[in-house]
Amino acid sequence: MKKMFGMLLAPIICLCLMGAALAGGNEASVNLNSPSSSQSYKPGDNVRISGEARNIDQVTILVRNAKGGIAYAAQPPVKNGAFSTEFQLNDDAVEGQYTIAIGADGLAAPVDFFFQVGKSGAPSINTSGNSDDIGML
Repeated sequence: MKKMFGMLLAPIICLCLMGAALAGGNEASVNLNSPSSSQSYKPGDNVRISGEARNIDQVTILVRNAKGGIAYAAQPPVKNGAFSTEFQLNDDAVEGQYTIAIGADGLAAPVDFFFQVGKSGAPSINTSGNSDDIGML
């Protein structure tokens, strides 16, 4: 009887360990591709937010300005592991560090990312695709 119990116990333990390892592969995660933390924008610029999400169908994005006010909110779908949205900063946008909080079902807590907004000295971001538009505003 003990021998039979021992023979059954070993495969059960292996299955439990495999299940725990596979469950770790199903964790939800988010990674931001754009903007980078060193990226700067000027008031009036378009801000494109894009990234990758694993085991998530939709993300919630909340952008707060340097004073904590809401600058933008969206819930883009995740398609083929990627999400994207875009908004335009107001012409009188607050200067300083902006926070992008990305949340989703399955994430333990929202994930924060950052970018800068300044009125002078920041290069403009060319979003038109036309190389003639590259330069300073």
